[in-house]
Amino acid sequence: MDTSTVVVERDQAGRRKVRRRLYTLEEKLRVVAETNEAGASLAQVARRHGINANLVFNWRRQHQHGVLEQHTRKLKLLPVRVSDSPVVPEPREREPGSDDGRIEIIFSGDLRIAIIGSVAPERVEHVITLVRRAS
Repeated sequence: MDTSTVVVERDQAGRRKVRRRLYTLEEKLRVVAETNEAGASLAQVARRHGINANLVFNWRRQHQHGVLEQHTRKLKLLPVRVSDSPVVPEPREREPGSDDGRIEIIFSGDLRIAIIGSVAPERVEHVITLVRRAS
C-alpha cells in the first residue's frame, strides 16, 4: 500500500513551507469505513486519524455518490529535460497573418513557463490549472 506524504519546502527566506498531506485512496476508504460502523462518531474518527472532520465528511459524501476515486489525486510523472542554461529561441520575423507567437508566464519562486507557437487556448488554460494545483 502507498503511504501518504507531507511535502515540506522552503521559501526564499529559508522558512519551512508545509503543503497539504496527500492521502491514498485506500486510506480514505479505510477512514470512511470506520465512520460507517455502528455507533461511530465522524468527529472521533477524524480526531483519531488527525484529519479535519470536514475533510472526512467530504470523503464520505463522495464515496456515497461513487465519485471518491475521481477526486483522489493521482500523481503523474512528466518528462523533464535539464540543461545548464535556459533555452531561448532565436528571434525570427513573423509572416503577416501567422498564428505563431510566444507567451511567457513568470511566477514567483523561479517558475517560468514559455509557450511558443500556435497553441489552443484550452491547452494554455490546462497548463495554468496544473501549475496552480502544484503550487
